[in-house]
Amino acid sequence: MVELEAYEVAARAMVSDFMDGGGLARWLEDLAVHQLPWKGEKRWTTYEKDFTISATCGSNGSVQFVVTLSGLPGSDEEWHVSAGLCNDLGQLPSLAKAARRFFTDVPS
Repeated sequence: MVELEAYEVAARAMVSDFMDGGGLARWLEDLAVHQLPWKGEKRWTTYEKDFTISATCGSNGSVQFVVTLSGLPGSDEEWHVSAGLCNDLGQLPSLAKAARRFFTDVPS
């Protein structure tokens, strides 16, 4: 279950990444190796594209994440909700480590 809450908006959806169980944790670990800002957008999404997270890094080391949650694909009631959050480049290693513990329940 993924819950997304931001100013005046909230969404919740059941998502699955059965094709790549540790994918989000690996994606965060790949981001965490950057010691300097990178160019462009780095993105991770579930196989069914109902949960997406992208990251960009400014020249000052500010990492902007945009999380998008979607539901009811292909229907007349299809929906998409996005929210952003900001972290510092130096916080990514601890974020990746927490994600690894959360998704695998095995400390790295």
